[in-house]
Amino acid sequence: QLELLRLRTKATWLEVLQAYYYSNILSGPKTQERNILGNAFQILPNIIVPLMAAPIDLVRAKVAGREPYVRLGEIPPSIAGAIVGADKGIRNGWFSFLHGFRQSSVESAAAGMFDTPMYELRGGLKNPWNYPFRGLLAMDEFFRAIARNQELYARLYTEVRNQGVSDRRRVAARIAEIVTSVDPSRADTTTYEIASRGADRFAARAVYQEDPGAITKFLLKAKAPTAPLEVRAIATVLGTFIKTPMAILRQGLEWSPAGFVMRVTPTGAAFKDAVYRSLNRSGVEAPEGREGAQALGRAALGSLALVPMIWLAATGRLTGAPPDDEDEREEFYAQGKLANAVRVTWKGTDYWVRYLLFQPFSIPMGAVANAYQQFDRSDRDEAAAQDAWLTAIGGAAQTLVDQTFMLGFSRFIDAIQNPGRYSAQWFGQIAQGLIPFSGALRNITQAADPVYRRPTGAAERIQQIVPGMSSDLRPRRTRFGAQAQAQGSWLQRGFVVPEVSRAQTDLLTRTLAEVGYRPTVPDPSLTVRGERVTLSREQQDVLITALGQERKFRLERTIRGDRFAGRPDEDKRELLERVSAEAGRAVRARALRAAVRGEPLAFDRLVSVGVQDAVEADRETILGPAGEAASVVAR
Repeated sequence: QLELLRLRTKATWLEVLQAYYYSNILSGPKTQERNILGNAFQILPNIIVPLMAAPIDLVRAKVAGREPYVRLGEIPPSIAGAIVGADKGIRNGWFSFLHGFRQSSVESAAAGMFDTPMYELRGGLKNPWNYPFRGLLAMDEFFRAIARNQELYARLYTEVRNQGVSDRRRVAARIAEIVTSVDPSRADTTTYEIASRGADRFAARAVYQEDPGAITKFLLKAKAPTAPLEVRAIATVLGTFIKTPMAILRQGLEWSPAGFVMRVTPTGAAFKDAVYRSLNRSGVEAPEGREGAQALGRAALGSLALVPMIWLAATGRLTGAPPDDEDEREEFYAQGKLANAVRVTWKGTDYWVRYLLFQPFSIPMGAVANAYQQFDRSDRDEAAAQDAWLTAIGGAAQTLVDQTFMLGFSRFIDAIQNPGRYSAQWFGQIAQGLIPFSGALRNITQAADPVYRRPTGAAERIQQIVPGMSSDLRPRRTRFGAQAQAQGSWLQRGFVVPEVSRAQTDLLTRTLAEVGYRPTVPDPSLTVRGERVTLSREQQDVLITALGQERKFRLERTIRGDRFAGRPDEDKRELLERVSAEAGRAVRARALRAAVRGEPLAFDRLVSVGVQDAVEADRETILGPAGEAASVVAR
């Protein structure tokens, strides 16, 4: 019946375009992996909630003269429930993948409650454009079943204990009695139905599909079928996904001190109720007893988790958004850092691992990291602390925006703030979404081509994600003129999440950071008698490479000098700045001679012999197209 309903549903051109666009951008293997890991990381936090929820609720229960809503002893049953739920999850997930809708939708239809399935392109599994969404739906159903059984077993355990049963075997037997009760006149049946409804809400929350709040509902109106087509089209581009990222943000805040004043907790509901009534507005309903107790436990655990987060940030092991200043940003990436990452040590080597998938802690981690970075760069006084607090709020939102499914909105905001730099990126991203299976193509290209590229315009941005064509684009250059490259094997680059980068601790990188000298990517400009020399993009690339490699060679030689180590940091920085300037003047002088004589700009003619020898061992990797023997003649 549901399949027939889907077939008979008439789709507008926009719904067809939406299904095509979404399938393209969701088609990459990394998208499926992110969905799996994001859901999987929810399992452990959900299990340990009673560690704080039970003690807090025990005190509240004593004061109120009631039985506890949460008990410490429910942790083992919840683990058992998660294991049992895996089997159900596999079956539900497979069903969803085969049919394109949830098993529960069939159960609801059998009861006379029909819900039109989400529109997908014709053909079912015969149409490859339907695979990405069905894959995501299948994994959501798998983890939903795990979470549902996890909460169901925990609820029934606490209910049985509240009935006075304490013997372990008797508790298990009593739970079995409640689960198998089907007589609607029996209290056990009612108990199971109440626990089942609560488990359903818990499961929806575990996969970020809980009922949306007022703000999310308002935003979703722009994408509703009743909205004008123009509004829906704009919403599709700006906010490809709304419900899931808003749920991630909300849950991240619940796992922090902010949770105590959110309406999901009894304290937050009471606070908002008082505020609303003082404004002559309708009051706020208190959360269901167990759900409110769990929310208090999450807020308490999240508050405790801030301690190691702050320690990580204070010791330089936690990053937020990359710095805005160009020189600081270049140093940030030169050290191997990643945005929104934590530094871990594995077999004696330090790595930066992105934590965006570490739900639900990624939001508070981003807030702490950005706040500390702001505080660390300030005068560290009371005013700086207030600024850091505001930065923490913005950092939480920035962490959400940095999620891959929010890139459309993120790029749009960047384009508004800096049209010259980001507008092409935004339009290019939209164009990429129209390319068949663009997400999969991007992952394949990342695996095949480790170099970060500098596309300009929509055409080159499409070329950037096409395997075999991206290598024709100009590479991004580091502050030392080398090609900026992603680390790791082809498998890690293209098909593994989260992103990992090895920390760079070589002598040059350490010394520049210690003395506070932050060189940026060289400026590829030449002037002759006050007039700027016109250079092609290829020539600019050669000049940047030569300037950067000459700079690197001379800085390394200076740092290894006998007298360098004994100098004060201020003298070291001045010396390094002087050496860097001399390297630039030497390269530009050679480039100007070539320009005046009408000779090609070639890397080997612009740098010293020492630089040529230094890059010879890995010339192609470091230099790329800039290492070719000759370039177009400067004009």
